[in-house]
Amino acid sequence: MIKYSSLKNWYVREEECRHGIYNFIMKRGLCDEDKSRISWTWVETGSTITWQYSSIVLKGDDVIGEFYYVSLKNSYQWWGRRGAKMIHIGKNYRSMIVSKIIYICKSRNYYRGLVQVQRKIDTHVTLHVIVHTLYFWYN
Repeated sequence: MIKYSSLKNWYVREEECRHGIYNFIMKRGLCDEDKSRISWTWVETGSTITWQYSSIVLKGDDVIGEFYYVSLKNSYQWWGRRGAKMIHIGKNYRSMIVSKIIYICKSRNYYRGLVQVQRKIDTHVTLHVIVHTLYFWYN
């Protein structure tokens, strides 16, 4: 089992857009042994730009892949591109992708995901993809 957890509170840039953190997350995982599991959890705020495109390949039998992502962005954290890729090759697998994002004012969010099944589904399969984005706007 691999369990990766990250809590990030980055520097928030000022209004003139001169500084800030660019946060790039490109994690890759392979579940190739039977009954293996990969679980990734991110909680993040503060970066000017976030690009988060991670993937898991579920190759073994009876494997589990999980992504959990929570983000809070304000007006000075203006661009978020997120997504996850889950590729299913083995038998009797379970996968979960959860992305929850709260944006305030001028921030923008883009989500791009892929769930791919490489074989004819002749066994038990559980797939869940949940994406929630909540925008608040005030003057």
